[in-house]
Amino acid sequence: YRALLERRGLVPDDIRCSGDLAKLPILTRKMVRDGFSQLQARGFPGRRLRTLCTGGSTGEPLEFHRSKDDIGSWDAAAGLRALGWAGYQTGMKCAKFSESPLYESGLARLARIAQGLSRRVVLFDAREISEENLPFLARRLEGFQGGFLMGYPTAIYLLGLFIEREGRARIRPRAIISSGEGLHDFQRDLFSRVFECDVFSCY
Repeated sequence: YRALLERRGLVPDDIRCSGDLAKLPILTRKMVRDGFSQLQARGFPGRRLRTLCTGGSTGEPLEFHRSKDDIGSWDAAAGLRALGWAGYQTGMKCAKFSESPLYESGLARLARIAQGLSRRVVLFDAREISEENLPFLARRLEGFQGGFLMGYPTAIYLLGLFIEREGRARIRPRAIISSGEGLHDFQRDLFSRVFECDVFSCY
C-alpha cells in the first residue's frame, strides 16, 4: 500500500472515510501473489507468523500470513461468537459438511480427528457427496434431530433436494449455518422448506 499511495500521489491522511477507499485499487489475488513479501509489516517477528491458504475454490489456493495470536485467540473467539448468534454453543450436536484442507497444522488435524470421534459431531467430506451416497447421508442424519447442519451450502442443498424428491428422511436441525461459499436465495428457500429451521450464513 505504501507503493500504491506513492504511485497515486496519496498520503495516509487522504484516506479519512469509507468513500476515500475508492482512491485505492481493489486488492486482487494476483496483487497478493506478486507482492506477497511486501504485505508483511516491517519489523513484525517472523516467528509469530503462520502461512495459511484459502480452500482453493476459485481454482488455486491463495497463501497469506496471519499471526499466531490472531489465529489462536481473536479468530477462535470471533468464530464462536458468530456461531452463538445462530444459537450454537460448544458441545452441541452438529453435522459438518466441509473438506479436509490442503494445508493443515498438526493441532488443527488433531482437533478435526477428535471432532470426528465425538458422538456429537458428524463429519462429511463435501467433495465426496454424490447421488450414490445421498441415501446413506440421509439415513445417517435421520436420528440427528435437534442438532445443527454446518458447512458448504451446495452440499447441504444436494441433501435437501434428495430429501424433498424422495420424501423419506425427516431431518429437523435446530438451524443451518452455511459457510465456505455464498448462500443463494434459492438454497435458503429450500432449507427453510425441507428442514423447517432458521438459516444463517457465516461466509
